[in-house]
Amino acid sequence: MWRSTGPSTRGGTGSSSPPEPGWGLTAAAGAGSVGGMRALMLGLVCVLAAVPCRAQPLCPVEPLKIAFPDRAAGAFLRGTGAEFDADDPGIVVREVKSALKALGCPADLIRLPHKRALAQMDAGTVDFVVGFADSPERLRLWRFPLGPQGGVDKSMAIGESPIQWVVLASRRHELQALWREGRLGDHLGAGQDTLAAQLAAEQGLKTTQVINLNEVPKLLALGRFDAIAFPTMAYAEPMSQSQQPLATLEPPLGRLQYYAPASRALFERAPALVQAFWNALCQEARRRPVSPGCRP
Repeated sequence: MWRSTGPSTRGGTGSSSPPEPGWGLTAAAGAGSVGGMRALMLGLVCVLAAVPCRAQPLCPVEPLKIAFPDRAAGAFLRGTGAEFDADDPGIVVREVKSALKALGCPADLIRLPHKRALAQMDAGTVDFVVGFADSPERLRLWRFPLGPQGGVDKSMAIGESPIQWVVLASRRHELQALWREGRLGDHLGAGQDTLAAQLAAEQGLKTTQVINLNEVPKLLALGRFDAIAFPTMAYAEPMSQSQQPLATLEPPLGRLQYYAPASRALFERAPALVQAFWNALCQEARRRPVSPGCRP
């Protein structure tokens, strides 16, 4: 578990109002700091206007709880299970740490199995999950960055993966020729909750749901499926470790965007914090040599 600790808060000798219950200020109020200067200016405005003012705290006193999937995702997320890779936790983990440091917010970074992450987000015991795509159900229960039309703002995605048909390498030539004609074999699979089934159906292809994508090599080798579609970036690790050589077909079925959605509970009590975290994380993602397109 990694914890980011924000700068300490020092109380002044004046009679400023206390922070909201359960929340604390995150920027030190030193006269030489940007945060201190802003606090000083706010105080002057309040005095001159003769009105009561309260600084709006950004970060919670208790560390934020931010969950990542417990499976590796190539260079973006390394290590499996409950622990991050000690030498290199992955690009997106480093970006989250940098975003938290920029905000001055403390946080506990954890890894959870897929179902536990979903359940804890629904219950509000996790504040953010990183590397999750939107779906109608998640849009109802969680909070994603939204665009002007009310849908998810794809310009705020922190990652993207092609959704591709994965096949046995020995059958790639045969199936690639069919796919270029818009056809494939009779036995097709699609990863659960990955948009793959929907995209395949739009092209007239019927698929069977595959719940555990770690079994893709076995299912293909046994001949139960000719091809299985899913976001290949998220499952790069099991594919690369497969004893049965695998291949992907081109072009992809589509592309899947990943975000860092917030729990509804956190968004309701601290919408400014949620938006600030999304913006800071997006700024970090833009520093990559190949940016996912973040435009905070």
